Amino acid sequence: MLFRSTRHEDIATILRDPVTFSSRYADSFGAQGLGFSPPNPEVDAVMATGYPEEPALLFTDDPVHRRHRGLVQQAFSARRVAQLEEAIERTAHQVIDGFIHQGSVELMSEYAQRLPLTVIADALGVPRADLPTFTAWSDAITAPVGRILDGSEQLANAHSYVTFQHYFAEEIARRREHHSDDLLGDLVRAELAGEERLSTMELLGIIT
Repeated sequence: MLFRSTRHEDIATILRDPVTFSSRYADSFGAQGLGFSPPNPEVDAVMATGYPEEPALLFTDDPVHRRHRGLVQQAFSARRVAQLEEAIERTAHQVIDGFIHQGSVELMSEYAQRLPLTVIADALGVPRADLPTFTAWSDAITAPVGRILDGSEQLANAHSYVTFQHYFAEEIARRREHHSDDLLGDLVRAELAGEERLSTMELLGIIT
């Protein structure tokens, strides 16, 4: 249901009624779930070579949302948050140092977009050398949102999304076998009393 209001009582009503006002979106986020592109059998065939999509966090309702949130909170320990704070400050300086001598800069692409992408990639253990690929994956995932894409763009985005899935599925498997001191490793090992650990598909949804 589409509902637009900023009144406190209306927002409170929405938050208490996930059946009527669900946070779930249409199936197939990577291909078309939050976009307006028509179904594409070629895209579906590409997506079938990846992992079934599992909505996470923002796109789930309780009790799934409560479980995901509880497990993700385990990864954001005080120690990890302190490390992330230091890393974000260090990365912000590095990004600025990369363009400060130019005299002028297009701030959105060179800082406002680059900084969070770099921070997220670092937190997930993605090597800096792979940052251009990581950025391309991010662009492919967000490209369909609120848009109508032609068939070739849909297909290219689907290929990128599946490549992204396989890359991180391998990283998740590696962290299940060997300890790693990064956020992705924390997510893989997160535990909550009475709940199962996050599955590979849930982890992929959270990373997405």
